[in-house]
Amino acid sequence: MGVDKLTMISATPSPFARMNRIALHEKGIDFELQNEVPWDSTTVTPQYNPLEKLPILIFPDAEKQEPVYDSAHIQEFIVTKYADKAPRLITGDLDLNLKARQIQTLAEGLLEHSCSLTGSHGGRRRSSRSNGWLARIERSMAG
Repeated sequence: MGVDKLTMISATPSPFARMNRIALHEKGIDFELQNEVPWDSTTVTPQYNPLEKLPILIFPDAEKQEPVYDSAHIQEFIVTKYADKAPRLITGDLDLNLKARQIQTLAEGLLEHSCSLTGSHGGRRRSSRSNGWLARIERSMAG
């Protein structure tokens, strides 16, 4: 882990972590990117997130400050902690910020559902797919 900088534990294809990596980059925040395969036997993910999900943001003083996990929480940390550092990633207006966060939540939900559909059901034989589960996901994606 980086001695003087943040560490982002991420899986390369993760669209959730990508949002956080872009925010850190746009703000010019120095960080170390550590790629993980969360289900691999050598993963450090469970040490930092009991849910064993990525991304995870680890602080240089990890003994004093607990890691932040969940992309929305990491994004909130970046936006709030570095609010004075350009570019602004949120408006500063309460109502507009709420609207932006609602859109973010919807976008993340759609990403999660689409990843679930392609990952867990896309490779299964039709006979082993859960039609009820698929219908629920499709309803939520349709709004």
